[in-house]
Amino acid sequence: YDILSMPFPLDFKDMQTFIWNGFSVSPRYTYRLDLNQTEEEILAKMSPERRKNIRKATKDGIIVTKLTNFENSRKLIEDTFINQNLTYDKQVLTNLFENFAAEKNTVSYLATKDDKPIATVFCVKDEVTSYYILGGYDSENRHEGAGALAMWKAIKESKKQGCKVFDFEGSMHKPIEKYFRGFGGE
Repeated sequence: YDILSMPFPLDFKDMQTFIWNGFSVSPRYTYRLDLNQTEEEILAKMSPERRKNIRKATKDGIIVTKLTNFENSRKLIEDTFINQNLTYDKQVLTNLFENFAAEKNTVSYLATKDDKPIATVFCVKDEVTSYYILGGYDSENRHEGAGALAMWKAIKESKKQGCKVFDFEGSMHKPIEKYFRGFGGE
């Protein structure tokens, strides 16, 4: 192979052996929330902007619903990819939503206003960690706090289901990184 991409666990810190052997090492960053804290402690560590987003969405009557059927989430996610001219593998999404996603391994929420889907959060989880892997947003029915409120519900649900960590799965895209950082993770 000309290119091999291999992610390492977060606790793997010393990459020198790979560098010495001619590999190119590119760090990627994520934010992780410790869910062993109380909800109040987690909320207090969020940025003022993120807390404001959550309060505004609540005040404006944004309804956030836990999903067991992921079709609305899938549609918003695909529309987001299309609207932002991002390439994605439709078969990967099909496999994720049709063959993998189930209540036992997925935490997903949909934010709506007047029955119109606005934002979605889609996480997969194991016994320890809930991973935010996909989100979507309807730019025509926008609300600045809908996504943050849906994320907050996913964080609380992950904690309720016994996860110890909520992992935002990182982004090197500056606006997305800032958004994730606002939730107060390390």
